[in-house]
Amino acid sequence: MTQRPTARRRSDRLELVGAAASPLLLNPARWIHRRVESIEFIDDRSVRRHVSVDFTLPGFFLTSPYRPGPPPIHLAPLALLAKPPTTLRPHRRRGKIVAAADASSK
Repeated sequence: MTQRPTARRRSDRLELVGAAASPLLLNPARWIHRRVESIEFIDDRSVRRHVSVDFTLPGFFLTSPYRPGPPPIHLAPLALLAKPPTTLRPHRRRGKIVAAADASSK
């Protein structure tokens, strides 16, 4: 199956953003000056988290390929979100046992 031209262009743009973000992800101390986090416990089941980041993007960093033209938009990897581990569990499909991904945390 071939990709539509717009999907291919989007994929190319995502690769550009990923390639440009790599040096920033590998050396955050070079461009992030200060990070302040606060956590507020609202009740026994709710938490509010606030993060403030002071940073200066290096001159080589890529302007967003999603919106060419003024005003420029810069993308910066300010946070990494952990992905929960995926486990395989047995699942029946048409009478046969197959593995199904389960990302729930049980």
